[in-house]
Amino acid sequence: DKFQVYTVKEVLSILSSNSPITSKPKNNQKTPFESHLSNKEDNHTEKNKHEDKPKILKISELENPSLITYVKSRKIDLDIAKKYLSEIYYSYNNKKYFALAFKNNSNGYETRSKYFKGTIGKKDITLINGLENSKVAIFEGFFDFLSALTFFKTEKFKSDIVVLNSVALTNHIFKLLRGYKTVNLLLDNDKAGNECKKLIEAN
Repeated sequence: DKFQVYTVKEVLSILSSNSPITSKPKNNQKTPFESHLSNKEDNHTEKNKHEDKPKILKISELENPSLITYVKSRKIDLDIAKKYLSEIYYSYNNKKYFALAFKNNSNGYETRSKYFKGTIGKKDITLINGLENSKVAIFEGFFDFLSALTFFKTEKFKSDIVVLNSVALTNHIFKLLRGYKTVNLLLDNDKAGNECKKLIEAN
């Protein structure tokens, strides 16, 4: 069985070495990378779907002081963040906003700030090529991925990386995973993470 799921502490080392990990996660144990972002003032939720789509005004290197402060508050190394994140400026319903931006495979952007979590453009996974093409590690979100890089003080892992950007996109990776000998799942040990694991194992 090439599909295995572990706690973050147990599995992170596989990203920087070829050593197998055999221990299993404890029941109900959460990863340290969970985040709960909310926006009470500028909330882009389901109720806004009928309104105008966000319009991108500018995408640039990460330099905005408030976004840098947010990155640091998430305990992410700034040099690593600058390698994978941009800052995006966009308009929505005649108002202007800015946020961190993480590009996906369909040229859409996962966007984050202290107050906002969403997607601009088409929702998709993000595939990041590593130094080996026989192994892949799967993260739920890009902050999980950046936290792992920060933990190991590296800007790139040996294995390929898939950031789902949402567990709802799990079915997008079934064909992709068939090309790997080893698949490592770095998912939250909760209902959504366990359902994602079951779907991957079944396909």
